Amino acid sequence: MQGHGVTGHDVVSMVCPLGVVAPTIRLIDLSGHSIIQLQMIFRPLSSEHFLAYVQHFNIVPQQGTVSNVHLRTGMHMLRRAFRADRSRIGEVVPITQVRSPAHLIPNFGKEAHPRLTRENSYEASSEFWLNKYWSKQFYFALSY
Repeated sequence: MQGHGVTGHDVVSMVCPLGVVAPTIRLIDLSGHSIIQLQMIFRPLSSEHFLAYVQHFNIVPQQGTVSNVHLRTGMHMLRRAFRADRSRIGEVVPITQVRSPAHLIPNFGKEAHPRLTRENSYEASSEFWLNKYWSKQFYFALSY
């Protein structure tokens, strides 16, 4: 198997074929897409197809909205998806399901933890804003 590492915070959107999503993943109003963090891209030696190991994010429900978009920011709040034992939920998917880069902003709350740095903020944080204002194409994809 050949593998290619990715930086620790390559976040992308992934299409969920026929609306199939793991039962532990909470998707509401991303139109059949999931936000994932790429961990590794690889190709089994016996295959021509590339695969990706990814970890999932859940959308945090927002009170008072049907679309789960935060009323003040206009953005979705995401939280890392965890199993009951607190391990992150991941899976192997065909790389063809990856659609576009996505930009997450760590949600620090009222005060950021003093040990957070720009190098570890993606791994040390568990809640993020899905920044739809990052690019024009991403904005239109999430706004309509």
